[in-house]
Amino acid sequence: MPELPRLPNYNDFVHRLYPEITDKSLVREVTFQVTNQCNLRCDYCYEHHKGSESMTLETGKRIVDLLIRMWEEDKPNSFISKKTKTVILDFIGGEPLLEAPLISDICDYFFRQCAIKHCTLVNGVRISISTNGQNYFEPQVQAFIKKFAPFLSLNVSIDGHKSLHDAHRVDINGKGSFDKAIKAYHAAAAFGGKQTKMTFVPASFPQISEAILFMLTQNPDFIAANYAYEPVYTPSDAKVLYDQLKIVSDHLISTKRVIACSILDHNIGYPVDKADDKNYCGGSGGMLAFDVNGKAYPCLRYCPIAIGDEKAAKICIGDMQGIYNTPHTAKIRDYLDAITLSSQSTDECINCPVSVGCGWCSAYNYESTGDVNKRVTHICWAHKGRVLASCYYHNKRYLELGDTTPKAVLLPDKDALQIISHDEFEYLHRLQEEAEAKYLKEQEERYGI
Repeated sequence: MPELPRLPNYNDFVHRLYPEITDKSLVREVTFQVTNQCNLRCDYCYEHHKGSESMTLETGKRIVDLLIRMWEEDKPNSFISKKTKTVILDFIGGEPLLEAPLISDICDYFFRQCAIKHCTLVNGVRISISTNGQNYFEPQVQAFIKKFAPFLSLNVSIDGHKSLHDAHRVDINGKGSFDKAIKAYHAAAAFGGKQTKMTFVPASFPQISEAILFMLTQNPDFIAANYAYEPVYTPSDAKVLYDQLKIVSDHLISTKRVIACSILDHNIGYPVDKADDKNYCGGSGGMLAFDVNGKAYPCLRYCPIAIGDEKAAKICIGDMQGIYNTPHTAKIRDYLDAITLSSQSTDECINCPVSVGCGWCSAYNYESTGDVNKRVTHICWAHKGRVLASCYYHNKRYLELGDTTPKAVLLPDKDALQIISHDEFEYLHRLQEEAEAKYLKEQEERYGI
């Protein structure tokens, strides 16, 4: 049976190449925060402490030296070791392409040093950049893109049609950024495909269907849409989200569009396997980020540009000379490594029947509560609305097109009826029952069972 595609994930791809290696060091993502500057002032941005500072090339080189040195030393439990098959070099700001020549020089140095030292991290390396596209066509940016095109994963952030995008993503003078962003989006298709990230907040929920339907007209490779972690979502927000995603679902079904759409993922909305107690946020030891001064953090979201100097100092894990190499930073590492889903979650979250896909940000936990190991649940209601919409989409699509599989409606009545009407909830269950009956009949015909 044909199935809808899933969003591409380079980390998953490498893990499929090396199934015998199960630990998380197989692929490492390393973030270079090359500048505190940004040419936009997006109203939902989590970087509240932007400034004029940028990374120096010397700092960038020393970070590269550290990565290769960790590989050479091959120490047990090191962030990078000989088990690490490749790395994702993530360049971010502020707006990273404001420092395109610096990024180019750092990448040059990485490739050169890997060749000199016979370091295999270069094999399969990806250079990942998410940009607002405002200076995409400047000569120095184009020179960088063309030079590293074979290794580049370039994403231009667009939140939908012009009015929605420009309502939230404005420059320092309050002017919308859509016109430049959409041109960059199309131009960047030659360097990694048509990729974008759409971010929504409660204020933009009423326009989600318009936004996604607009992006579909731009022929993307996939639809990566999400809601921000920071707002506190309500049942009313969940209802708006559900209604909007029904419109998207009906469009995808009526047009028979085959495309991965993250916000309607089939794999969300199930109970967590009790044996699966992982902390799925990479910001608790699975990633590594260096700020403009070369100080190291578990991910970008802990850097001073996001949470300020005082909070960042307490979670700093080293610098370009070494990480987790002092008693204090070793204690941080041990604490991060010990965090699990259950250690940070309430019983309600742990036992939630639709908990799969309800994510969290460990750094936002820290910023909000002072403790990485205390889960912030602001997205709870948004997740529940999304889960109901996913059930609607996959069951209806299976009945009409047959290219997905039935999806159980597992959200309890007490929650669902705060989002949708009783009649709508019954309709979702009827869709499920019809889809499951059709599926069972097909299995009987195919396998004689």
